Amino acid sequence: KTIYENAIEHSWQTYFQLTENLKEELKPRVTSLYKRQGFDDTKLSNEIEKKSAENARYALPISAGTSLYHTISLLTLKRYIAMAQSSDVPYEASLLARNMADEVERVSPGLLSLGEVNFSQPFDSPALTLTGEQMASNERLNKSFDENLGDVCTKLMDFTKNADAQLCSELRNVLGPISTGKSDEQLVDLALNPKQNPYLLSPLNVWHHSPIMRPLQNISYSFLKRISHTADSQEQRHRTLPASRPLLSMRQTYNPDYITPFPITHCNPIGIYKETMNSLWQAKDQLMESGVPPEFSVYVLPNAVSIRYTESGSLLNFMHKWRLRLCFNAQAEIWEHSLGELAQVAAVHPTLVKYIGPPCFFRSGYVKDDKLKGPCPEAVWCGVPVWRNFPQVRRPF
Repeated sequence: KTIYENAIEHSWQTYFQLTENLKEELKPRVTSLYKRQGFDDTKLSNEIEKKSAENARYALPISAGTSLYHTISLLTLKRYIAMAQSSDVPYEASLLARNMADEVERVSPGLLSLGEVNFSQPFDSPALTLTGEQMASNERLNKSFDENLGDVCTKLMDFTKNADAQLCSELRNVLGPISTGKSDEQLVDLALNPKQNPYLLSPLNVWHHSPIMRPLQNISYSFLKRISHTADSQEQRHRTLPASRPLLSMRQTYNPDYITPFPITHCNPIGIYKETMNSLWQAKDQLMESGVPPEFSVYVLPNAVSIRYTESGSLLNFMHKWRLRLCFNAQAEIWEHSLGELAQVAAVHPTLVKYIGPPCFFRSGYVKDDKLKGPCPEAVWCGVPVWRNFPQVRRPF
């Protein structure tokens, strides 16, 4: 217990220290970008705090608690109950699912008894122990994965080979006589050019319901990815892009294995950050050596811990993610992944992604520009006219 509590306290102390140090590092850049937008000192302070915390939170333990309102269907609750033991943290997941089930039973007695519901032990739940040899094997697996990945954070591994021809064929099938006399380029523009397809600019997000855009579901891409736990939490919000995420508790290593955000790499806190990472891995190892099961010992690991997996999805669903995550207001690491993914897809299918970019780029020339922030639809503009030169842009923070 002492090892655990000391590790958690150390994480939080580092988080607060990094936040303060990063404020000084980021203040000049944030001030120069936001002052001209009319930000007063209070707004500037809030923006500096926000961007500092975004990077400092890499040091926070993954055990950091949260509270939220969660609305689900009865069917989803039954799935929670059935799959609780298959998660990375079966004890906590089962406890939460049981408490939710108890609350449902309290207000609607007998409702959960309609159909089979049990907390049986599945075949893919985490093991109770992890041997030294198994951890050494994980080191080798990580090394092999990283060698395959190379010097990038995300790598295109597979894609629909004849995507352009396939898309045009499907569009002709969908549109029938409307496609008569149109070239392949004109057909692609009907689906992907915001000037031709008003659905692309609609705030209602009706892409998946549009007949002309459904063929984009049949063009797919697969990427290898190495990403931090904190950025993966953002990635998982894109539920239509499934990934073969590992059981973190079963992929532990002796050596620290983590991501360092750019602002920390290039400023004074790097020494504090590295020391904390080493300390947290040491605490995790001590807990496991003391007999604490992996599912509990991983709670002390930081949000910076590396996650490796393959992610696949359709062009339609990647378009949705890229449009949101290529905005400079997006979390920096997931922005970097999205930029890398788009660049690699552009290398194999340039015609299909030439209109894709952040919201401001997407809208440029098709909506009335704001006097200050141009076509940017965000409440707070990043301060950079990204739409003019994307993708040849440099993120300032």
